[in-house]
Amino acid sequence: MHTVKRIALWSCAALLSIATAGVLFLAVAGDSFYLWAFRQTVEGATNRKVHVDGTFSFDLGWEPRLSVSNVWIENAAWTGKKEMARAEQIEIQVALKPLLSGILRLPRVVARGVDVELERSPDQRVNWDIGRTSDSRLEAAEDTLFPLVDSITLSDITVTYLDRGSGREIVLRMESLEQRHGGAGQEPAQVSGTGSLNRQTFRIDAQVGSIEDAIAALKPYPLDISLHSTNFTLLAKGTVDDLPGGRGLDISLNFDSPSLSAILRMLQIDAEGFGAAQAALRLKGGFAAPAAEEIAVSVTAPG
Repeated sequence: MHTVKRIALWSCAALLSIATAGVLFLAVAGDSFYLWAFRQTVEGATNRKVHVDGTFSFDLGWEPRLSVSNVWIENAAWTGKKEMARAEQIEIQVALKPLLSGILRLPRVVARGVDVELERSPDQRVNWDIGRTSDSRLEAAEDTLFPLVDSITLSDITVTYLDRGSGREIVLRMESLEQRHGGAGQEPAQVSGTGSLNRQTFRIDAQVGSIEDAIAALKPYPLDISLHSTNFTLLAKGTVDDLPGGRGLDISLNFDSPSLSAILRMLQIDAEGFGAAQAALRLKGGFAAPAAEEIAVSVTAPG
């Protein structure tokens, strides 16, 4: 019996020593180690090489903060282009305490000068394919923790899609997007932003529930989002039962356009003879695989 106790005590002491050493190592490790860990993590997730040409810093604490500048991800070899994505500046802060309850809370997210190029080849290869099957991507999405963000600042974000087979190109640009939660996450958040889709400007305005309401999950989390452009208006309003888990969607979408042909031309699709268009549907289920219900569409001839 004494032997068993000694073994148990030695085992506990060894585990405590390892844990202490690990904490001390993380506390004194320099940015070179964290940069290596950052690259390994991103490369493992994307199956692409990651390069940091600018600065990198990682501040450890109860809310660790990562800051990196001039970071880019290599493109697929068949594209003949070096970069698939580049960011001038990215800052992410993570709250560790909520992670113990399975909640990913980000007190601060900043992204500036981001360029992403998505391409499809004539033989239907795509450069965003990171080697997973559609089933594995769905499984990964279902297991993903959806972040709760206190503060978001996005500026100069551009995503370009090019279909080499048809020559069709779509450019989505987000000039600015700001989200702020008041009262240390205890009050609803206001979201506002401006951007353009193939040079057609739009504005986003939204009001969402508080961070604390999302964490407590005592009642459905409210969402009220509007996107206004010269050619269309899109409204999304409803609730999410479990926002961190991405489950329990009940969102009504309403789309209205004075000219469907104008929208199709903006998207470089040849289609004439369409007038005003309205559409409505209801999204149910989860973020990973939402289901559309109560679909209604109407299109009139041009007046």
